[in-house]
Amino acid sequence: MKTKNLISMVIVIIVIGLVIAGLIWLVFSLNEPKKTIDVQGTSTIKKEADTVWMSIGIQTEADTAIEAETENTAIANEIYSGLGILGLTSADYKTESYNVNPKKDWTRGGEIIGYTIEHRIRIDTDKTDLAGQILDKAVGAGANSIYGVNFDLSQTTREKARAEALEKATTIAKQKADGIALGLGVEITGIKKVTDSSINYYPYRFMDVEVDKVLAEGAESIITEPGSVEVSATVFVSYTFS
Repeated sequence: MKTKNLISMVIVIIVIGLVIAGLIWLVFSLNEPKKTIDVQGTSTIKKEADTVWMSIGIQTEADTAIEAETENTAIANEIYSGLGILGLTSADYKTESYNVNPKKDWTRGGEIIGYTIEHRIRIDTDKTDLAGQILDKAVGAGANSIYGVNFDLSQTTREKARAEALEKATTIAKQKADGIALGLGVEITGIKKVTDSSINYYPYRFMDVEVDKVLAEGAESIITEPGSVEVSATVFVSYTFS
């Protein structure tokens, strides 16, 4: 009887030991960091611009603020009229800033001797083929500052380009991982982590656009084509392997 009890106790102890050993192995297995192949994929694509935006400025000076404002408003209305002739509507332009600044003569103790009004207008349209004509109309009407002409992507096109750039970047990352795995003689078993690092847009910008040059040569001879917009994406992927 005692022998049977002793055998039973030994069996119980062995079973408990095996269970504990199994639990310890499971814990270590779960906590053991998985081996990974970490790669980066970067892709840059080009899309034809489908929108153009530019900022133009109207600066007027007069002895009184009302006179400066009247002149500024007249030029702005002339610009809006010209844009309307080209088929643009009020939805295609807006006032970016409007500042009234007094001119002071500090030799007379800061006496106000006049006023300057600076009015900046942003024009944003999908009529990319009319960019030169738009600028000619604005400058011809009296705009005396140009703050660059930018060819860009609409929101819809931008989202599609973003998805395409990410897809290509991910494909490049996968190709890199497959090549590394092949060289090491291992097999990729899954994906541990994916990080979308960055999405960058680079609108096509005409920098050398000045009022005097537009008046002398015409904007259409300066802005010859819309150009394309670059969209780049970078992803980081960690692949597990065995």
